[in-house]
Amino acid sequence: MIKFGKSIKSVIFIGKGAKGSELSAAKELQKYIHKITGVLIPVKSEESMKKIRFESAFLIGTPFTSEALKELVENRLILTPKDDEGFVIKSLRLNRLDVIVIVGLTGIAVKYAVYKFLEKFCDVGFFRDGERHPSLEVLEFEEIDYSDHPKFKYRGYLAHTWIGETRYRSTGLWLFDDWKRLLDWMSKKGFNLFFPILTYNEIYVRQFLRRAFPDVDPSEAARKAHPLPDELRLKSLRKAIEYARKAGFKIAYWAFPRHPSGVEVYEEEALKRFIGALVDLYGKPDFFIASPWCEFPSPGGVSRWDAEKKIYRTIKLISPGSDLIVMTWDWFIPFWRSLSTGSTGFFGRLRFPFDKIFAEWEAHKKMPDDVIIADWDRNFFIPTNGFEGRRWWYQTHISFEWFDLPFTWFPPTMYPVNYAYEKKAEGIIIFNIAEFSNVLLCDYMAELSWNPELKFERFLEYYAKRRYSRGSWRAMIECYKLLEKASRDVLVYGLVSWLDPLSNLEKVREEDLERCVSLCDESLSKALEVYDLERDNELYRNDLLELKLVVYKLKAMLHLKRAMKNRYENPCLFNKNLSECIRWLKKALKELEGDARFSISSTREWIKQVSGADITVYDEASKAHKGFITCPENLRELIKQIEKLRRPEEKDKPA
Repeated sequence: MIKFGKSIKSVIFIGKGAKGSELSAAKELQKYIHKITGVLIPVKSEESMKKIRFESAFLIGTPFTSEALKELVENRLILTPKDDEGFVIKSLRLNRLDVIVIVGLTGIAVKYAVYKFLEKFCDVGFFRDGERHPSLEVLEFEEIDYSDHPKFKYRGYLAHTWIGETRYRSTGLWLFDDWKRLLDWMSKKGFNLFFPILTYNEIYVRQFLRRAFPDVDPSEAARKAHPLPDELRLKSLRKAIEYARKAGFKIAYWAFPRHPSGVEVYEEEALKRFIGALVDLYGKPDFFIASPWCEFPSPGGVSRWDAEKKIYRTIKLISPGSDLIVMTWDWFIPFWRSLSTGSTGFFGRLRFPFDKIFAEWEAHKKMPDDVIIADWDRNFFIPTNGFEGRRWWYQTHISFEWFDLPFTWFPPTMYPVNYAYEKKAEGIIIFNIAEFSNVLLCDYMAELSWNPELKFERFLEYYAKRRYSRGSWRAMIECYKLLEKASRDVLVYGLVSWLDPLSNLEKVREEDLERCVSLCDESLSKALEVYDLERDNELYRNDLLELKLVVYKLKAMLHLKRAMKNRYENPCLFNKNLSECIRWLKKALKELEGDARFSISSTREWIKQVSGADITVYDEASKAHKGFITCPENLRELIKQIEKLRRPEEKDKPA
């Protein structure tokens, strides 16, 4: 048993040649053990190992910067890590003293190892919505012999929300501190690819448009998307990218000018100005990700590859050394239409002839060998049939909120990641469309990016131990198992999240909705069992709020479903069910109003405070998503809509 804590003489030893990342890793280990035990363990060079008296110690670093670690590897007392990002954690008895060795082949690997040690052996939780650590007088470890390495060479995480899309602050309003919190979390979870620039929320500030296209006036849409001053946002994002580079991240940018620039991307000169401005402002990236989306068809029906071919030439000219990544959703969904040519509605897109889809597929088989394929979400792409031997990545997105997209829930999510690993995908990108709203699924995806065969049941125990007190684990595990069962068995597509619940209600059977409500209600009851134990745990309070919102909104939708059956035959019963629906929505509204983070008005005040910007542009932008019921303002709007459905309680049927 190796012990660290009060009344125990301990040291953290580093190699005499230790550099940046190794020193940082040692400091992080020191910091978190101090948080857990209250004891600040000194960090010393291995040269003092024989001079200092100690009872337990850590020895961390690489065999190239530490003579002691080099000797241990050569004598096969510890295994050599599998690759540049892999690591070994092992307890040893050296010179009759207890030592935990943490070794990687690079400084980055050592940092990954320290964070994994803290998570796996100290029950420290690093989550998107915060951190948690136990409070102990003494940390005790039995024999440790653990090694790991990432199963994907590139592991990216894309934080992305548009203004008004969720009740949390959009990334379009993030400043440097917001980006830094994301990057620090990504380091702790073993990600190594930073993808900060997506659509006009991150690029199309007016200053950028003027720099890239001096002859184009920034559009009204771009103005509304950015209530913050241009230079403030440009500096914040530029600083974040510099911070990511210093932390060892690879960098990826979006490769195409998109709406609302008003620029036709098929013009190669426009592409050159766009890519040139990106590189000038933010530096040369490792990757450009191409998704042309909604451009005019070109001869031969291969508009996607026609556009990508031009961006490929532009990248080789302006940013040599950067690789191009193309997304398969553009091959299978080539019916995206230009904003200037008509509706982009889903059913309108389906009118695109299928022969054009196959033309895209065949055209992409002729791509240059160094182009990377990124499969989008559900195994559309199989790396055979003309694509053998090509570099490919897997990209998935996490649902907006609980029960938003059932096919991105736990068991289905694991399968494509596991498949991508078996088929030797080079990278994985986790596209989190709504920050913080589904922290559990986000954490599971982060674990899968290193260990794609991790079963959900094993992960759930690992998650609960890091997030809750010991006495709460079982109840919270049962809570999430019930949620998982509800999401697997019941199709409640879009009822409690971003899609308009009124338009989706008729797709759901009443008996399915009843079963789902019952499971979620039981899940909430399990969570409430441990309220007294967890009331001071902010992460638990976050989870409890999400669970309450799920249950209240589902109950509201169930009563609305029942009301619709009696709209004409029994107005009295119709109105009774409608009242119950409104009652549950008002309970959800009360929960949201209790937290200032979730209101449009609080974000308005924040904008005014940091920038003095024109608030009206945010008000206009935030109204873009009327179906969203995730902030108090939009939930009040939904309640008003449902109130209008009330019928006069008279016997005669309406015409």
